[in-house]
Amino acid sequence: MAHFRKTDVEFHRLGYGHHSVPAVNVKVYRSWRSGLQTFAEREEHDQLFSQEWIEEHLSDEQLDGEFVFACENGWEDMDSYAKELWGNQAKVYAEGRSGGWAYVEKGPDSDVDTWDAIELSRWVRFSTYARACADDIPRRMVDSIYYNRFLPWLEDQQEDEKELRASVSVVAESNYGIEA
Repeated sequence: MAHFRKTDVEFHRLGYGHHSVPAVNVKVYRSWRSGLQTFAEREEHDQLFSQEWIEEHLSDEQLDGEFVFACENGWEDMDSYAKELWGNQAKVYAEGRSGGWAYVEKGPDSDVDTWDAIELSRWVRFSTYARACADDIPRRMVDSIYYNRFLPWLEDQQEDEKELRASVSVVAESNYGIEA
């Protein structure tokens, strides 16, 4: 955003009756299906990996687990970035019913009116990064599914095929004296 102002900073109330703090809406609005499209555009991958493969091989609970894993990685990335901006004392926390707001403790002062241009710039960079992390969760899910579930499955399939060929070859040689 070219002309981000202090009035553009969003706030979220901490708990009940507590004060509001600068916060970033990090709710995830897209599903893993949109992440599959992004993954396919960015990564070379085996063509057997598809929406159908995912739906056939992963339960809803496993997909939920992939979502949680991707979100945890996103929170860790946001926390690391906050430390780069405000020092090692900074810590990113989730707030809201479903943890859909990110705020930085020991980061920027809650009183935005005291921020100078440098502090506002830090906040803009953090909020842009945090939102990008949230938007990338569906792709991260698919990336994890591909590397941690699909590729091991594919390797098992290839091993099974090798074993089947080897056993057919042994049977053919022993029964008919034919090399397969």
